Amino acid sequence: RCRPKQPADLSGLREAVAAAEGSEALKQVVGRIVGHGAQVVDHALLAAGLKPGEKLSRRRPAAEELDMVEQKVREFEKWLMAAGAGPVPGFIATRVSQAAAAAADSGEDAAPLTVYESFEPYPLEQTKGKGRVEFPTFDEAVDEFFSKLEQQRVDLQRMQREKQVLSKLDRVKADQERRVKSLEAGAADADLQASLIEYNAEKVDAVIRATNEAVASGMSWGDISRMIEEEKRAGNPVAGA
Repeated sequence: RCRPKQPADLSGLREAVAAAEGSEALKQVVGRIVGHGAQVVDHALLAAGLKPGEKLSRRRPAAEELDMVEQKVREFEKWLMAAGAGPVPGFIATRVSQAAAAAADSGEDAAPLTVYESFEPYPLEQTKGKGRVEFPTFDEAVDEFFSKLEQQRVDLQRMQREKQVLSKLDRVKADQERRVKSLEAGAADADLQASLIEYNAEKVDAVIRATNEAVASGMSWGDISRMIEEEKRAGNPVAGA
């Protein structure tokens, strides 16, 4: 059972923030006044729309913002008094593992894995954006958190290994697809060349005969090349082929 504390004296909160050095963080100054611990201070500041770690040299809170901080501290103190009278509910902050979320986004048949991140006796603003599971008592929340912690660690390690295997398979698949496309492109080029030869069969035969005759007459390859250039300039269609 929690031991209730005396309510904090917040009467000097505005003066303390106004007089503090600009090099100090907002939560440092407010923490000295509030006196309920860093988590409660961060909770109250975040609930008021303020940044706990921001330097006062950048911005000092307005009066209405500090009024909201005081309101959130008083709400916590009210809860603290109730906690001193008997059991209070407990909460576990949760998130969906990134590996499970990535698998779901890629269309894989994978159930989302909810991971326990922290437990708390009071719903803090720090965990507001996360999933939250409520239990009848704080003791039950603590028991549930630690009983599932090891199994969740095993599940996360397994999912990470599966993710690595799937990543390797994706790389192999992509490489095979590139190779198939390359082979298809090469086959298309060969088909095109074959079609051009078939279409120009007479010219190809004429080129082969002329080359063979030139070689048989004893001409060198240099002389043959010069002869072909001369025939091209003369407009010989066979030389142009």
